[in-house]
Amino acid sequence: MPKPKKVNRSGLDPATTAAWAISRLDGRSTDRLTRLVRTDPDPNLRRMAAYALGHIRNKRAETALREVLGDRAQPSAVRGMAAEHLAASFAWDAVPDLITGLGDPEPEVRFWCAYGMGFMRVRSALPRLRRLAAGDYARVPGWWTVKREARWAIEQIAQGPWER
Repeated sequence: MPKPKKVNRSGLDPATTAAWAISRLDGRSTDRLTRLVRTDPDPNLRRMAAYALGHIRNKRAETALREVLGDRAQPSAVRGMAAEHLAASFAWDAVPDLITGLGDPEPEVRFWCAYGMGFMRVRSALPRLRRLAAGDYARVPGWWTVKREARWAIEQIAQGPWER
């Protein structure tokens, strides 16, 4: 990830800049980020902690992201960030969690789990993705419908395996 530009010119908020800086640290920061993502009262800081954990890429970070994804008490933006970064780091052990997330009540979680299944090209997710593509018209703020993301995921999976 490139270094963020000046905060006042790039539009990046301090939490994003801080998450970028933290993600450059080694695994010692995992414990601090795990505490933030689970318990900080600021949902935006929890979302940025999930983002940073996704860039550390060790088993403890992956475990924390998997727990956050499955914790329905967490805001959907935090859980969605966890799903996105589990997929982006090819966390194959998290595939069952991501597939489960395709049935989540929150559209943002379904959206990012669909993204993850397409990004990772997980064939076993196809039945659930087809159900979403057939009629999940929920729109995720700033993005598009879950249906559209599920269709994209199906197209990615059709391109061939990454799946191990």
